Amino acid sequence: MSKDLGRVTQAIGGALKKMDLEELAKVMDKFEGQFEDLDVHASVMENAMGSAMSSTAPVDQIEALIKQVADENGMEVQAQLDAARAGSAPLPVAEEQAATSREDDLEKRLRAIRN
Repeated sequence: MSKDLGRVTQAIGGALKKMDLEELAKVMDKFEGQFEDLDVHASVMENAMGSAMSSTAPVDQIEALIKQVADENGMEVQAQLDAARAGSAPLPVAEEQAATSREDDLEKRLRAIRN
């Protein structure tokens, strides 16, 4: 597809040098068609990736697997799983990172003003 677009671009350059309006119109129509094809390909890929990435596994089974792995390795995760349920408040780590990020941004702005 990129090779085709490269050839069309070269053809446009050639038509512009000759100032042949009919040839330029044909090349532009071909370019428009290829650009639409590229848009369709991108849309199909985006939809395919979206459906491939969506999780279809039940949440309970995922949590049971995480708990099993944690038990095998002596980890305590049940409290974190309960806190991280869908629709619950954000994890404290995320809040701390957001606050740190805001503070960093403010410090950068203050340094920029002082300089």
